[in-house]
Amino acid sequence: MESLAKKKLKTRKAGLSRRFAAFFIDYFLFVLFLFLSVLILSDFNYPESENSLSLVITVATNFILFFLRDVYSGVSFGKWIMGLRILGISEKVPSTKSLIVRNLFLIVFPVEFVLILFNVSGIRLGDKFANTIVVNNYKKANSFLRFFSLGSIVCVFIGAIFLMTLLPFKNSDPYKAAIFEIEKNEGILKELDGIEGYGFIPSGRIEGNQEAFFHINVFGVNGKEILVKIGVQKDSADWLLKKIDY
Repeated sequence: MESLAKKKLKTRKAGLSRRFAAFFIDYFLFVLFLFLSVLILSDFNYPESENSLSLVITVATNFILFFLRDVYSGVSFGKWIMGLRILGISEKVPSTKSLIVRNLFLIVFPVEFVLILFNVSGIRLGDKFANTIVVNNYKKANSFLRFFSLGSIVCVFIGAIFLMTLLPFKNSDPYKAAIFEIEKNEGILKELDGIEGYGFIPSGRIEGNQEAFFHINVFGVNGKEILVKIGVQKDSADWLLKKIDY
C-alpha cells in the first residue's frame, strides 16, 4: 500500500491562482449555458418570450447544476482544465452531500473571496464545513486535451457574444417594420410563391430613432432566395417604408 507521505506529495494543496482560474472557468460556463438555454427556450426572442414558467425552471436548473458541478469525483470542468480536484481530509473523494454543502457557501461568494485572500491557510468556509481541500490532481488529463476543450468553450462564448449583439438588432422596431413591409409586398410574394423564412444574419444600420436600412435574405416557398434592400423611416409613432429593392 502506498504510504501517506507519498499520497500527500502527489496530491499537494493547490495554489490560489489555479483555484481562482478553475472557479472562473466554471462560472464562465454557468453564465454561458444559462444565456444559451434561455435564448433557445425563448425561440431567440428574449425578452419577449411568453414562456415565463419554463424560463424560471431553466434558470433554476442552471443554478442547481452549478452547485452540483463537481459532485463527480470532486472534479468540475474548471478543475479538470486546471488539473485540480477536491479531496476529503481522509484523502478520499468526499461524499456527494459534502460536495453540495461545500458549494452552497458560494451563495456568499464575496465573503468566501475575502476569507481566502486573508486566510493564511487559503481554505474557504465551504471547505471548513465540508472537511474538504482542493489539491493538485495527479491523474489529470494531458495538456492538449484540456486546452483544446477550453479553446472550444471560448469559441462558443464568442458565438454567444455575437448572438447578444445580433438579437437586439433583429428585435428592434425598425427591423420588425421592415419585415412587415416585405411580407405585404406583392412583387416579393409573387416571385417567391410566399415567404418561407429569412436569413439568420441580416446586415444594415439603424440611424438613431429616425431611419434604418437593411439587407435581408428572404427565402421563398418555391425554393428561391432574394436579397431585399429596404429602408424605413420614423413618422410620428410608426416606422414607414422609405424604399425597397430586390
